[in-house]
Amino acid sequence: MTARRHLAALFAAAVLGTMLISPARSQTLTKVKISYVPGIGNLSFFVADAKGYFKAEGLEFEGLPINTGPGVASAVASNSADVGYGGTLPTIAARSEGIPFKFVVGGYYEQVPTFSDSVIIASNKSGINSVADLKGKTIAVNNAGGVNDLQVRLKLKEAGIPIDSVKMLAIPFPQMQAALEIGNADAVGTVDPFSTSILQNKLGKVIARGYVQQKDLSKPIPVAAFYATEQWIGANRETLARLKRAIEKADEYIAANPVQAKELLVQRLKFPGPLAAAITLPPFSTKMDPATVQAVIDAALSVGILTKQMQAEEVLAPGLN
Repeated sequence: MTARRHLAALFAAAVLGTMLISPARSQTLTKVKISYVPGIGNLSFFVADAKGYFKAEGLEFEGLPINTGPGVASAVASNSADVGYGGTLPTIAARSEGIPFKFVVGGYYEQVPTFSDSVIIASNKSGINSVADLKGKTIAVNNAGGVNDLQVRLKLKEAGIPIDSVKMLAIPFPQMQAALEIGNADAVGTVDPFSTSILQNKLGKVIARGYVQQKDLSKPIPVAAFYATEQWIGANRETLARLKRAIEKADEYIAANPVQAKELLVQRLKFPGPLAAAITLPPFSTKMDPATVQAVIDAALSVGILTKQMQAEEVLAPGLN
């Protein structure tokens, strides 16, 4: 073979090799920075990252874990993160105060009695057997204005117990188990994995579930979701469509492979293996039904956590249902 023919053959092979590279590998990936509070709801984007669903959509995932919901919201509002993942209620509350957040992709849900993430657990030594027994007791919630604060206020109202007849404490979720053990709190409003750990250690019993009004409890109520500013949404519609497709694939994987999915809670959030195994995973969906978002708004309005009437559509980006 002449030198010229040899070079031509090499060139042809190089061109063919380039053509055989998959689009996902050859294209430049678009980075999406997601800020989040560590918890079981993170599983959808952990799976999308670990299984390559983000890369298949031309996305590069970068996580920014922050310990509080307000911290996540601040990161999104300041453009330190593109998308936030956090509680439905705090995002709605921010929107009601004029911060231009909108939900862009659904996260996870609770639907009593099938699955409930938000629970009130009473200490076994407190003598509390129902919400009616909370009068005069000390109750811990993670923060004022959050899901569990709403839950406690709503359950007390439904039981006819004035909020000022109980003592409310703000204690981070990870410290609630110790608060029950040493008696600093008689009951706690908490979520998984902390509720599972408390129950595993036989420190208390569940006396209430759900954080919306009784008439809405059987609906699939969104607990957490992805959100972004209206400005970012307007400039990144194609990126959002790809993000949603990747999360949809992850949600399908979690539903079909819960045991394998839980391994990521151990790997990425350092959950103890026995705790991860004991957790019941919530239902995940990229959709958000305006009626269920409205149920959260109505519950918060009923106890004064929200003070301005609003419609669910105000906080939902197009294409969520």
